[in-house]
Amino acid sequence: MNKKERFQAVRERRAPDYMPLWPRVMSQMIFSHGLLLPDVTGIDWYDADKVTEAVLASIEYNDYDVAIPTYIDHAFGVPPLGGEITIPDKFGIAAGPTDNKPVLSKEDWPRVRQIAESFDHKTTDPRQSGALEVIKNVSRKIGDDTPLVTHAYVSSVAAMHLFRPNEAILDDMYEDPEWVEEMCDGHRDCFGERNCL
Repeated sequence: MNKKERFQAVRERRAPDYMPLWPRVMSQMIFSHGLLLPDVTGIDWYDADKVTEAVLASIEYNDYDVAIPTYIDHAFGVPPLGGEITIPDKFGIAAGPTDNKPVLSKEDWPRVRQIAESFDHKTTDPRQSGALEVIKNVSRKIGDDTPLVTHAYVSSVAAMHLFRPNEAILDDMYEDPEWVEEMCDGHRDCFGERNCL
């Protein structure tokens, strides 16, 4: 079996010749290429050329059967919504949001929701735009032979990364589940059916 046949067999619940190897890599692919995160991304920029090189080198070296075709972290979309993110200057799993999320109280939600509703991943967040460029680059280079998969979260987890501090959104799920559903819909405006990353 080639890589695509192997992956398709698993998807169809047929026995492959061996279990496909799928990495859940984030910044590891950057570090293994001799770079640190500040070399490839900032709060409002993303170096698609460097990330493309790192992704392709990682896939080639490890010979993955299925690959994530870009560097993605928990902080995509956060700065344009008004939240803060951290980008480790040494080793760390990935860039991520801080506790200073855009929706610290329910009063913040109408403003943030309005931004989410007009969110265009190609223009609103340069980091997302850069990641999409990497996906196109990698797909053109190896997409005919290697299955490429996205890195995704369920809506409530993505809404937590984007909007609310972790503990707060867990409390919200019990105290105000309809509001959590609104935030999940807001996540889909940024990343979901319309604007999938």
